[in-house]
Amino acid sequence: MSILIETNEKIFNENEIRRGMLVYARHKTWSDGIGGIVTRTARHEITVQYAAGVSNVTNHFFITSTAVAAQEFEILRWSEDLETVSGGDSIDAP
Repeated sequence: MSILIETNEKIFNENEIRRGMLVYARHKTWSDGIGGIVTRTARHEITVQYAAGVSNVTNHFFITSTAVAAQEFEILRWSEDLETVSGGDSIDAP
């Protein structure tokens, strides 16, 4: 199943990625990915909260469906329970 749904525009598949899930994502300008918790989902944008490495501080980043479609952002792995992890080399992988 794909994380994106193609209509006239690419949108997030809210059956595949939703609030409370864990994700590991990387922007093309980052050397490493960041793991975090999805705190908000919408058709065109998800918000991911992550620990910034400073005690008692969290931060967040936004991933847009257009950035994923343009391969500016990669959502490498995602999971609801860490027993089943989805993702891989391509966002279109089944």
